[in-house]
Amino acid sequence: MAYITDENGNYKRTVRCGHCYEKGHNKSSCPELRNRLRDSIASAKAKLEEGVFGYDWEKTNTERRLREATSQLYKLESKGKSRKCGFCQDEGHTRRTCQARKDEVIHHTERTLKFRRELCDRFIANGLGPGALVAVDNREWANQAEGDENALAIVTSIDFSELRESHKYDGTRWGTSSPRMLHLSLVRPVMSNWSSKLVERVTEMANVTLLNTDDHDIHTEYQRGRRGVKYVISPVLCDRSMMSHDSIDEKAVSKWVLNNIVDPK
Repeated sequence: MAYITDENGNYKRTVRCGHCYEKGHNKSSCPELRNRLRDSIASAKAKLEEGVFGYDWEKTNTERRLREATSQLYKLESKGKSRKCGFCQDEGHTRRTCQARKDEVIHHTERTLKFRRELCDRFIANGLGPGALVAVDNREWANQAEGDENALAIVTSIDFSELRESHKYDGTRWGTSSPRMLHLSLVRPVMSNWSSKLVERVTEMANVTLLNTDDHDIHTEYQRGRRGVKYVISPVLCDRSMMSHDSIDEKAVSKWVLNNIVDPK
């Protein structure tokens, strides 16, 4: 292990060559070693073609040197060419250096950021931000009388960091896989469906109307469902500052896309 300084004067870790001891490359990619092997091969071939040897062992040693240098150079120059990428299945590179994988990360990062910003703008237009009073479907978690399916809640925060483009309504489908991104505090706590405790805080998803950022016609069955936050009763003034840094920072989103979309675990 060795260290070099970048253009800003900061130290960065790098490798040191086991042949020439220079920094920045290892022995398998050392240009000096490859040139030395090529020179050795050319010299051995020239001597064998000339065929003038004072002793038999000189010829034997020259032939051995030619074989060893040729074999070593071949291994250095063909190293990695037979590897198969675990992402695109092509040979000659690894998953870490795969350009197709890098392109997928760039593609999904751009689309993820675009959808998150569009959805946030839709929330802003509807006054849906921290402090807004909303009606929320309570059938999943509240032990309420039939017909009493709405609960009033105050939005405390909104988490955009798990959203991806597939969560939007695309005009043909919409499931309930959208993340529960809206953190709510109930105006009146209700008895839980699952225990004897009162439910005071919940996390819910945005409904299909809010997730329809491309303004498609919404199918009737989806209009009837209206899961999650149904509508805003008392809107608030809000802006994109309600989005956390990690949800809109390109570097952070790129890392999230790699781990959750391109290379999901």
